[in-house]
Amino acid sequence: MDGTFPFENFMPQLTEKVRKVAMPLQQVVRRTIEERQLVTSELSSTEKEETKFLIEHSSGPLSLNCNSPEFKVMKTGEYCLNVSKICDRFVELNDETIVEIKNFATH
Repeated sequence: MDGTFPFENFMPQLTEKVRKVAMPLQQVVRRTIEERQLVTSELSSTEKEETKFLIEHSSGPLSLNCNSPEFKVMKTGEYCLNVSKICDRFVELNDETIVEIKNFATH
């Protein structure tokens, strides 16, 4: 549903944040801050997860300024990238670009 004004499309999300009649603006601001803090804490908890590199090899390819050891698999708590398998070596970046991973190496 598209409204006449751009902000009309956002109104349902704002009204969900208001729980009482008194001080609606303060409630929206408070709930928005809480949501942002929740997202930030979720991001920091995923950063704490250990990233493991598995299956060491030395067959390249290596970019400039990269050294051995090289690995075929990178595993986190959320995903596993494996350069040995075609289906596991592609990732989508935040800007929706698709990238093929060919190797994991140190810098």
